[in-house]
Amino acid sequence: ALEDGRDPRTALAKPETFKAICEEWAEREGKGLRTGDDRKDTLERLAYPELGNRPIADIGRNEIVRLLDK
Repeated sequence: ALEDGRDPRTALAKPETFKAICEEWAEREGKGLRTGDDRKDTLERLAYPELGNRPIADIGRNEIVRLLDK
């Protein structure tokens, strides 16, 4: 990691993918919402197939707009 110019501690941290962040949100906030399950289902059906495994830092606004336009 050092040779690649990255902090080696980040290799040990859990990945911050779109899906991981959404699931953390669902655990923290979604349970208290009446529509929490619907939102989770929508993410699984529409967003995760395209963006789920991508690092959150690599996802641009234009990609999200295109996904929402579909």
